[in-house]
This record gives sequence, C-alpha cells and structure tokens, in this order.
Amino acid sequence: MRQRFFVFLLLSLLVSAFRGQAQSPAYDVVVYGATPGGIAAALSGAREGASVLLVEELNQVGGLTTGGLSHPDFRTLESLHGIYREYMQRSETHYRRTYGPDSPQLKQSFYGTHAEPHVARKIFEDWLKEYPKLTLHTRHRLQTVQVLRAPGKAPKVTGATFVPLAGGKPLAVRGAVFIDGTYEGDLMEGRLRLPDRPGKPPDLRRAVCREAVLPRRQIHAREYGGGRPGDSGL
Repeated sequence: MRQRFFVFLLLSLLVSAFRGQAQSPAYDVVVYGATPGGIAAALSGAREGASVLLVEELNQVGGLTTGGLSHPDFRTLESLHGIYREYMQRSETHYRRTYGPDSPQLKQSFYGTHAEPHVARKIFEDWLKEYPKLTLHTRHRLQTVQVLRAPGKAPKVTGATFVPLAGGKPLAVRGAVFIDGTYEGDLMEGRLRLPDRPGKPPDLRRAVCREAVLPRRQIHAREYGGGRPGDSGL
C-alpha cells in the first residue's frame, strides 16, 4: 500500500511538472539584458527566423549607450562592422534627415558613432519593432533559472522565470537557447549557481546608468579622486 502511494505521488509530481512546462511559452532564443550586445543577439536571432524573447530589467533598452555613455571607444572606422555598422548608418540617417546634410549635428555625430542617448534609444526601439517574432519585455527581473545538468556535459539553461517590477504574474518561459546580455552575467550566475561576489553592490546596472548621465567632472571627482576630467582612462 505504501509503495503504491509513493508511485502515485511520483506520477502526480511528474504530471504537474509537465503541465507547468507545457503552459510556459517557448522561444527559440531567450536573451536577458537589452544592452547593445543583447540587442544585437536578439536581432541576429530574429533575422534567422527564430522566435526571440528579449527581457530587460530597466524601463529602457540600450544599456549604457542610451544611459549616457554614447561615445564608444574604437581606433578606426574600418574596424566597425556588422550590426554596429548598421546602427551607425541609422544614426547618421537620423541626423541627416532631421538637421540636413551640412548640419553641425550630423558632423558631430561622427559617422553615426556619437549619437545622443535619446536618439540611440529611439533607434533601438524602432529596430526591435521591425521583427514580428521578436518580443520585448522591459521592467522584468530574473528570479529563477531552470538548469539541465547531465553527467559529462555543461549545465544548460532550459527555462527561466522573470518578475515584473510593476507587479503582476511572473513570466515563466522555456527556450532552446539562452543568451546572457547583462553586464554582470546574471543569467550565467544562475546557470552555475555562483554565490554573490563579496562587496557586489545591489542593482549595479541601474546605479551605473544613473552615473552615466551625471556631468563628467562630477563623476571624475567622486569616483576617481579628482584630477583633470578625462584622466580616468574610461
């Protein structure tokens, strides 16, 4: 009798787990973190015809590029290719159409690499809307990660649950491929079950984005101990 009870209990748990997975939406690609790298990954997947879910904790996409750090470091224009080159072209087109081909705004954009944060944000948002199979959720924080662990193989993320910061029902999803687009590797920490690093401040990405819009002199004086603005090495 006891043996039958345990068999029944085990079957019930398996059925419940299967129903839970069946009800969770499934995607070919799930990207956590709508940083420029996360956006590039999502766009690449969508272009291949994959169903893509892009999840971002903040209320805007673009990471530091739309948070204020809009002057990237590079040596030569010839080294810039791929999706970033397309971003440059969209940025340059914006300034040419808005201000004219001979405008100082177009010149100051430096071939589209130095777009203003609000311009970069508009470019990213419009770009993501071009793909019907790409779904974007902002203000969703990673809560749990489902990991498949097989002997002799690397852990594989098969599902994740995200909590809406505005309240409401958690978003549980399954995916064939998960990509960590965050600056801190939040999804990777869940996959490997890594403990929080000592001294790691909470909500670092929001803090960084707030810092990015402060005057450069103020950031330098507070974070790098004074000296001339621009000597931080960033």
